[in-house]
Amino acid sequence: MPGVITLDIPLSPDAVRDRLAAVVEPVPFLGGISAPKPQVRFWGRLEANRIALRLPERGRNSFRAWLQGTLTSTEGGTRLSLRATGFGFVPVFLSVWLLIVGSWAVRAFQRGDNQTAWMLGGMLAFGLWLGIAGWFIYKGQAEELEKRLRALLSAG
Repeated sequence: MPGVITLDIPLSPDAVRDRLAAVVEPVPFLGGISAPKPQVRFWGRLEANRIALRLPERGRNSFRAWLQGTLTSTEGGTRLSLRATGFGFVPVFLSVWLLIVGSWAVRAFQRGDNQTAWMLGGMLAFGLWLGIAGWFIYKGQAEELEKRLRALLSAG
């Protein structure tokens, strides 16, 4: 998945905004506890020349991908420049959590408290697995967002 996605669309910026407005709804207040409506292909925000989109999924997910970007007018139509982002607090929290649990595990091993050390080592392994699995979830969602957006804007 590229970090930056650029789409050159042979439509005017107004036509692109109209197509997006037909399939984008604001993110619900509780962020997706209820099931999305079938005609909604994206949740997000549309402003004059800025967009932010995510997949409309039921449930909570810290590894949810967002596409954020701008619409600019070009000679041949519209250029849509997007950047795939996630919830910025997740990698910070996960890094701090892994650092704390890892340091506690090392100290427990040094003290000879093997039972605590193995328990903390298991927590450390789980945190690493969660980070790796979350990256694959994020990557898959960002690719799906890009695929849906290309299909919507390239259709005649």
